[in-house]
Amino acid sequence: MRLRQTAVAEAALELGLPLQRPSRLDAAARAVLEACRADVLAVADFGRLLPESWLNLCPGGSLNVHASLLPRWRGAAPVERGIEAGDAEGGCTIMLLDAGMDTGDILLQGALPFARDETAGSARARLAPLGAKLLLRYLQDFDPAHPARQSQDESQACHAPVLRKEEASIDWREPAARIAAKIRAFNPRPVATARCGNETLRLWQARAHDVPAAAEPGSVVRTDRDGIWIACGSGQAQIIELQRPGRRRLPARDFCNAMPLAGRRLE
Repeated sequence: MRLRQTAVAEAALELGLPLQRPSRLDAAARAVLEACRADVLAVADFGRLLPESWLNLCPGGSLNVHASLLPRWRGAAPVERGIEAGDAEGGCTIMLLDAGMDTGDILLQGALPFARDETAGSARARLAPLGAKLLLRYLQDFDPAHPARQSQDESQACHAPVLRKEEASIDWREPAARIAAKIRAFNPRPVATARCGNETLRLWQARAHDVPAAAEPGSVVRTDRDGIWIACGSGQAQIIELQRPGRRRLPARDFCNAMPLAGRRLE
């Protein structure tokens, strides 16, 4: 739980490069950046819009490393929303920033297939080096005119708002595929939840199976060494890893040794 430098800050300090960490993007911060006379400005996972007056501060404009294949999933949570929607792949886009939210021209893209058990956390960990690789590739042949720029198809655009804690509760009436995808999308935060009696369980990993269950949605159909099988609106969700309040995350088999769920119903 100790504060750490970002990877960019660590590299800058190690290389002896000037490192500025302004708390606000105000006129003073802009003046410092302008004095650097940089060819291009690049941001990654920045979390907020750059002031419009900053966008053309450098001759080559401002670039963004965005974790989706734009125009799909514009916004703060592209990886999470892609997994939640059941996308087969994600990717990274090097784009030119403009005044909109991830609406600028595309400069370079790279795709990354999602694994069967992909979580938002594992996908982000795999996409980060891809984004860095794409940015370096683009800068190696950098042209401030950006001759290869491609405008986005607005008809294909969709929004990826940040995940809210209020969305975390699982509705077992939904199809198993959507439930399992949501559980993986909400890992590592804010984590999907389900009620079991008086406890709120945190659900960390799940798979979907197209197997009908003659039981009410939310009913635990069976438990075995491979997971906890729960009836859904269609199919069954196999819960692989979960957690009780104040306890450690556990594989389903170990969890059921401490808290048997056979015959119970989750809400």
